[in-house]
Amino acid sequence: MGSTIEALEAERPRLEEQQEALKKDLESVTKRLEAVSGALNSLQALSSLPVPQQAPEEPVAETAPPAAEPVAEETTATEATAAESAPEAAPEPAAEPA
Repeated sequence: MGSTIEALEAERPRLEEQQEALKKDLESVTKRLEAVSGALNSLQALSSLPVPQQAPEEPVAETAPPAAEPVAEETTATEATAAESAPEAAPEPAAEPA
């Protein structure tokens, strides 16, 4: 009976170390499982959402022409500004080669 007690006492620390290692492994696996489950649930939720449909082409065509008119006015103003500043820009390149 004495030898059995000694054998069990010798085995106990090894089993405790193994238990601690397994607890750490279990904790790591549990965290990974939670992360994978969360990602999977999110992706499944996204895949079940309907894809947004585009608006019909006719209403888009009706709204496009009014937006084009102000752009044309802005272009005219920009062209006028460019024409005014163009004479100022011309002497600078001429001064560089001389």
